[in-house]
Amino acid sequence: MRHFFFVMEELRNLDVKRDLSSSDKDRLLRLAKRLQATPEAAYEERGTVAIWRDFLGEFGIPMRWGLGGRAPIVEWGSYGNASVSVAVTADLDAVGVPSGEAWRCEHTCGHFAQSVHALGLAHYLYTYSENQEVAVRVIGTPGEECRPLYDRTFPLPYMPGKRLLLNEGWFNGTDVVLSTHLADHLSTRSVQIVNGASGMVGVRLTQVKFDPDDDRPQGVRTLAGFMELWQDELRRVIGRMSRVRTRSFTDGIELWFDIPRACVLTEEMAQESLARVVKHSGVEARLISVYAPLTQSEALRKTALGVLKSDPFAPQIHRVSELPGATDLGDVSRLYPTLQLFVGGTTGSTHHSDFRVVDREFAFLWPIQWLVNMMAALSAK
Repeated sequence: MRHFFFVMEELRNLDVKRDLSSSDKDRLLRLAKRLQATPEAAYEERGTVAIWRDFLGEFGIPMRWGLGGRAPIVEWGSYGNASVSVAVTADLDAVGVPSGEAWRCEHTCGHFAQSVHALGLAHYLYTYSENQEVAVRVIGTPGEECRPLYDRTFPLPYMPGKRLLLNEGWFNGTDVVLSTHLADHLSTRSVQIVNGASGMVGVRLTQVKFDPDDDRPQGVRTLAGFMELWQDELRRVIGRMSRVRTRSFTDGIELWFDIPRACVLTEEMAQESLARVVKHSGVEARLISVYAPLTQSEALRKTALGVLKSDPFAPQIHRVSELPGATDLGDVSRLYPTLQLFVGGTTGSTHHSDFRVVDREFAFLWPIQWLVNMMAALSAK
């Protein structure tokens, strides 16, 4: 791993060339409106990808494609060979919201803002930047949301998008991974620096088998018995457990367990554990998905704090130990120093119908300049 973290004295002397122009800002705010009006389910983000292609094509910025055309990718500089190579991720999908017996997609998680930040960064780098010390790979990532949570017809197990991108090699050569995300209930110019987020693992139980000649205790052959065995098995594998959630359906039940941030559970480990539990119970069960906990890099948190404090329009900074929920960025954070900054300018809670962007300039535009400043800080010597 190359040494890339800066010291505060160097940060004070950073030469950030320029801010976004008024026309850039107008164009990016229109882009945000267009993206927000194009919510799409995981692995169906064709309209969103087309918006990426249109925006980048307007400036003649070349694109590459991952995952058979589902992941738009932009590179600037000599990736993997520069002093520091930074991957910037942007989730493309929206959230599935139940609507009677069906569901619809809405951008209640704010992923469309990540696309604005990533595309704004790509435009800035190609238009204004002369920094030869840093190389950047902007990666549009499909399938961040766990689609089986709202679409029970989707094939299992569910593979999150960044795990597929990791397997395809798009993070090879990376030194640092940066991302952004809109935060909950931060209507002012505020950001959150968090230590990480929990993960989750889900299983779907569809049938309880009962064999009267089976001499095992009947309790083992019930849903409740399966839950107890599955909890015991996960505790054995990862050491401890936290919150458990259940979702009941006419044809079965789903169990979702939080994975504490300090624990490691891979899909392979979960499949092996589930097979052992199924063998000793009368329940048919399938793994839905595994999301690894997000572990934020301590060195990157310090870098981000230095950049934030040096900002002449510095936002309020909130330090948060751990966020609930899960993200497929956790898979990446197990392998590379990772930081996701949570950005305010919002009201309501993500994944809820009351979620809104109330400060458009801060939520959509300010993070682009923060990313630019992070590039300068990471390449400082």
